[in-house]
Amino acid sequence: MFAANFRWTAIISEDAMKNCMVSLEKDQAERIATEWSLRAPPIRPGWETLDLLAREMDGTERSRILILGATPELVDFSLRKRASRITLMDQSEDWVKAMESLGSEDWTGVEKIIADWRTPREDLRNAFNTILGDGSFNMVSYPEEWETVLRNLAAYLVPGGRVIARNLTCPSTPFSFTAHLEEALRHFRTVNQNRDSLKILLSTVRQAAFVGSVDSTSLVLEDLRRKLEREACQKLKSMADFQEDHEIIEILLGTEKEQKARKGGYVPRKENISEIFHAAGFTVRSFQPVENRFGLDVSFVLTAVKT
Repeated sequence: MFAANFRWTAIISEDAMKNCMVSLEKDQAERIATEWSLRAPPIRPGWETLDLLAREMDGTERSRILILGATPELVDFSLRKRASRITLMDQSEDWVKAMESLGSEDWTGVEKIIADWRTPREDLRNAFNTILGDGSFNMVSYPEEWETVLRNLAAYLVPGGRVIARNLTCPSTPFSFTAHLEEALRHFRTVNQNRDSLKILLSTVRQAAFVGSVDSTSLVLEDLRRKLEREACQKLKSMADFQEDHEIIEILLGTEKEQKARKGGYVPRKENISEIFHAAGFTVRSFQPVENRFGLDVSFVLTAVKT
């Protein structure tokens, strides 16, 4: 009797643990989606980027597209293009679930691969004619992991296939985060100050802190980035009148972010990006500025063709 009851209790405990894990995963995805929904261009791709992607595509309506990361705007864009195959690759299942919840199209037919871009996959060889990304390369170390990822992408593309990706690059002139913040605030005071304009301002400030923290090796120094964001957070909160605005500012720039373990990003110079793509078997066709705000000329869409 005791043994039977003990076994029944153990089964209930195991089921409870499974339910708890499912709940935690759901909470994690919901938290990611909530925070990401507060971001705006230039952190998220806006209509400028999507319009440029459409122009840089090969013109066929039945493209085979690989998307580096589960960016909702890029998945929705590919679905509206009626691509014959849409595959997204991201190493976080929670992130994929969160981004799908933010999509405006039905992602049922999208192939979702939970994997690291740095690990080659033979099953994807010559499978695509287009690879899209938004800030994807800024998330892997330069130059070593860029070289690895680009070799893999070259294998996944058919000859003449192309990579079309928005990237951040180092400013071509000396950059002052403080001066940029003041310029952004001056502009913000001249526009209709609603929730959307606040999100754009905060996203611009985050991007400026990111590129304003790059060292000589192209690495974003996380301690410096957090310091710049905290300074901006306090200044913006002193300007905000509503508690909800305070909360949005705090979520995107404030102390809550300090609790997140995060690897620094990488922001190389444009000429170095061209060199590394060329070495991997691509011809860089263009760098086109897009989604730049308040004079921060760092966001470009790169189009590179597999030779």
